[in-house]
Formats: sequence, C-alpha cells, structure tokens
Amino acid sequence: MTYYEKARNRAKERLKSPWTIPHRIFSFILAGGVWYLIVWSVWQFHLLWHPDHTFSYYHEGILGILVTVPPLFAALPVGMLIGNFLFWLFPPARKSLDKVADFNESQKQLLKASKWLAIPTITVSLIAAIF
Repeated sequence: MTYYEKARNRAKERLKSPWTIPHRIFSFILAGGVWYLIVWSVWQFHLLWHPDHTFSYYHEGILGILVTVPPLFAALPVGMLIGNFLFWLFPPARKSLDKVADFNESQKQLLKASKWLAIPTITVSLIAAIF
C-alpha cells in the first residue's frame, strides 16, 4: 500500500467520526480569534511608531497584506492546538477522535508547526508594522 493510499484510508476513517466536522469548525473559529489577537498586537506595535495613524492606513497596499496575511499562517496551528485540547476534555469526543488520531502525537506535530510558522510570519508582520 502506498503512502497516498494509507493517507486516503486515514481520511475516510476520520470522516466516520461525528465529532470531526464540529472539531474542524471550532478549530478554525479559534484560529480566527488567534489571528485577530496577533493582528491587533501588531497594530498596537505599529502605533508605537506612528501614533497618529488609524487602522484605515493599511486599507490598501502591500504593507496591509504583510501585516494581516502572514499571521493567519501562524494562527492556524495554534487554533488547532487549542481546539484539540478543548475537544479532548470531553470524554465522548476524546474516545471518538482517539480512534483516528493519537492526541499526543498530533499536539506535538501542531506545536512543531506553530514554532516553524509563528517566528517568520510574525517577524514579517512586525517589520511591516514599522513602516
């Protein structure tokens, strides 16, 4: 069996769980909240350099993209980390989701992805916020 076939089989198993769709939706909502907090923090950093600017300053141009888009990539694994943990607290969800994925291993992988994504993306946003 090839890697692709194994991955397809795991994906089919995940979709059998009634908790999969709510888990994904909840994780993406949490990622949106984390993204908002990061962008708000970067905006506050920008205001240290330019206290007279309003948020419409980033309405157009590449700086607005560099301040708002890269944190999205940092926020996704963090939102999934939080979502996994919160769903893990509910025994029925934990039992169902443990059948398709190991909680500890998935948390380790998401934490690793968070570290690799957060540092460069937030750095780019902070550098853009200076200008």
